[in-house]
Amino acid sequence: MEEDEKVESLVAMKDQKQLDMCADGFEIGRLSKLVGSEATHLTAELEELYHKMLAKLDGLSKVVEQGSAKVPEQVRILSKIEYSKRIEKSNSNISEPEAIYLF
Repeated sequence: MEEDEKVESLVAMKDQKQLDMCADGFEIGRLSKLVGSEATHLTAELEELYHKMLAKLDGLSKVVEQGSAKVPEQVRILSKIEYSKRIEKSNSNISEPEAIYLF
């Protein structure tokens, strides 16, 4: 019996932690009221939760958009680095007598 309560408590803590990541300030008990018979009285709270979730999604989409915008520039920089390493490597493979004839 006591072990079942511990398991339920751990599950509730895990659920609350996951919920906290999605919506600030909404506890599982509070959400269960939104689903039950009191739901008609608590529509405003449900809308508040929905708006908070949308705001978080909007923020995440902006972060992704900004990150995606940086990718082409990073690819260009990496290409330059790779090219300069190839040039350095090919120059270091030329022996001194051969280098004289190149100039």
